[in-house]
Amino acid sequence: MKNKREGRPLSIHELCSQTCQLVCTDAILTVDSLGVLSSFNRGAQELFGYQAREVIGEPFSRLLKNGEEEVQALWVQMEQQELVHIFESEVRASDQRIIPVQLSASLLKDRSGTRAGFIAICHDLSALKNLESEIQQKDQFFGAILKNSGDAILTLDSDGRITSWNKGAEAIFGYSEVEMLGQSLDVVLPIQLKEQRELEKITELTRTQGHLRSYQTQRLTKDGRLIDVVFTRAAIRDQQGNLIGYSSIVRDITEEKLIARHLAQMEKLSAIGELAAGLAHEIKNPLAGIKGAIEIIRDGMPESHLHRVVLGEVLSEVARIDRIVVNLLSYSKPKPPDFQELELVSLIRNVLGFIRKMADAKKFNSLFPR
Repeated sequence: MKNKREGRPLSIHELCSQTCQLVCTDAILTVDSLGVLSSFNRGAQELFGYQAREVIGEPFSRLLKNGEEEVQALWVQMEQQELVHIFESEVRASDQRIIPVQLSASLLKDRSGTRAGFIAICHDLSALKNLESEIQQKDQFFGAILKNSGDAILTLDSDGRITSWNKGAEAIFGYSEVEMLGQSLDVVLPIQLKEQRELEKITELTRTQGHLRSYQTQRLTKDGRLIDVVFTRAAIRDQQGNLIGYSSIVRDITEEKLIARHLAQMEKLSAIGELAAGLAHEIKNPLAGIKGAIEIIRDGMPESHLHRVVLGEVLSEVARIDRIVVNLLSYSKPKPPDFQELELVSLIRNVLGFIRKMADAKKFNSLFPR
């Protein structure tokens, strides 16, 4: 190419300057052998916030966060290999904002091979860095949820060795993460389940089906307690579909099972109470008839008749049966509250007197042990 006004070939700086004026989203600039800016394209103007006329003729170091130190490092690298491969740096904009960039530079030489400067391309990494920061924050957020979950969340490699063990697992099983990393889940398996090869069966089901949901079983804690658990396990595969491990969420349901057993027991007791009430009513009515009949027979006998004594004993037994029936009825039905008026002052005095006597007796026994 030639200079239209002078009719001479364009110098390397003029050629780069005209090239840099082309529309480009990245910042492209050239620097002469003295480290002074000689061209500044539109992308550079948008990135740095300066007009070309404001910075051309100014030191390139003015635009770099690390200033002249980084410029000298660039010269050294370019002298060694002429091309500085892409690396990350930071530049200073007109409003003093520090902008992360991806920078590459290439050495420029004149026809005699003498160093004439370099051309640099800066790509704004702000959006990428912001995205990386958001991803990192989300990773930390979800990582904290997994780490601090009340349920046990753990991962295994393809050989069944533990690769992660959260705080929920530590709380449920009693083993720390340091103790469990690299270990097999055999550590928390009861002996009878080891003999039944439960882990191998679970692993095979997960491998073939891809997941195992709501599986109820028992596990052993570090202090030897047997606990009831329910867990879900899923197979983890890479992009090629190769199995690389398993993830598992385990929940301790020991308390829930205990409550369920208590509720079942209460239901049984309630049923027994209802049965007792029915039996009591069925027994009480004929019992009253028997009692009445015996009383009529007894009262019709002379006082001196021997059978009066026998009938009296029969009536005594009937009364005892009646009391048992009454007790069954009172057991099957909740008693209504029995409200009574109390003289609180007298009650407190009596309690204090009783406690005082106990204290005196204890003091006496400590002074004169037997």
